[in-house]
Amino acid sequence: MYVDEISSEFFVEMWDLSHIYGVYDESNFSGALKIESISQFSEGLLKFKNDFRVLVITNILNAKLKLIYTILKKYDIPIICISKDSFAASLEKRGKLRYLRYFRKEEQLRSILKATPILKHILEKRSVRGLPYDYLMGGSNYYPEQSRCFLRIHQIKYDEFLRAKTCDSIVKGKYLLYVGSAPTTHPMYCNKSNSLNHEDYMCAMRSYFEKVEKDIGLEIVISGHPKGRYLAKDWGGRKIYIGNTAELIHHCEGVICHFSTSLVNAVLEYKPIQILYNKEMLSSAYGPSMVSGLELGRICKTDVCDINDYHKWNLDVNKLAFDEFLENEIVYIQYKRKSNSELICGYLKEISKY
Repeated sequence: MYVDEISSEFFVEMWDLSHIYGVYDESNFSGALKIESISQFSEGLLKFKNDFRVLVITNILNAKLKLIYTILKKYDIPIICISKDSFAASLEKRGKLRYLRYFRKEEQLRSILKATPILKHILEKRSVRGLPYDYLMGGSNYYPEQSRCFLRIHQIKYDEFLRAKTCDSIVKGKYLLYVGSAPTTHPMYCNKSNSLNHEDYMCAMRSYFEKVEKDIGLEIVISGHPKGRYLAKDWGGRKIYIGNTAELIHHCEGVICHFSTSLVNAVLEYKPIQILYNKEMLSSAYGPSMVSGLELGRICKTDVCDINDYHKWNLDVNKLAFDEFLENEIVYIQYKRKSNSELICGYLKEISKY
């Protein structure tokens, strides 16, 4: 989240608050100062009392701010959030009513109630709980009630896209790319009571891949989600790569996906996209993510295919729809030649003057 770039312009300390939030992961916080209690957090801020101007929070969502908000405000510290999670949530929110029939009855009722204007207004105010960010940076201001001031940057995948433009291909020849989201093996989905059946899902995917490869004449390469489990036998022996999604998108002929924020890279690259789904996925624990994928497909006018009702993919791109989506939600067109780190550091310099 641009820590290295910000560090080149400002004095920065990284604080790991995962201990006090109860979500500690040793692998995620190399070099950060471990904060193990609220009192340690409060005492640590004392040394910045006279000269500390800005705290950038990159991975604490608005609903989780309550734990530290009053302490930050006690020292009059502005709070900045670099938005990274609201993109998928906003797509799900926009698309949910279209696919409501696939969800459990209690979820259907909850979603309908949330969509009523009065309750929607109450829930929006309650979600903030009087704890707005002072500044929110993002590709689009999906939740204006969560911040006092919105500062536009590119969506966070944009820098990844810029870097990938200069990379060499790690796959020989032309290929189609499946961007995985691990709907049956990701910890977020696989331990729920309504999880997808792994064997049924893999059988359907292998059958679908065989049809696509036969129709289009290109092999499918797998870009795996880092938190999923990917076994070559599950995918019919196809090549599997982890951690190279942007580069693989840059060199592929088309992208197949259920949903991933990496679809932003595919739109930025003007790659043909096919959103792949079935009703089992929509009614499972993976359903909200699947709704996000279908909504992105609707907005960008991509091909959408039910795994159980195969049709040939013609690899078309609706450039007008792609452009509109990019301008509205992904790229700060006025500064498209600038990276996010340049935009962020520019904003921080302006804020630090006050």
